[in-house]
Amino acid sequence: MSNAQKRVPMYIQLKNYIYTQIQTDVWKAGDKLPSENELAEQFDVSRITVKNAMADMVEQGLIYRIQGRGSFIKF
Repeated sequence: MSNAQKRVPMYIQLKNYIYTQIQTDVWKAGDKLPSENELAEQFDVSRITVKNAMADMVEQGLIYRIQGRGSFIKF
């Protein structure tokens, strides 16, 4: 397998990070996630990448978003 096939896209890495934080009880139900800007800076990615990762997690029912307030752990 070449390196290009092994590389995990950044939005998936970000989703995995958030999911791990939930699974290890670092973040619990109702906790507010860091802002898109904070996560973008932490992972050195664009805000769009963070937004895409969070949109996927909303679809999966892991987080919910409140406009102007932030993103929160759902379960």
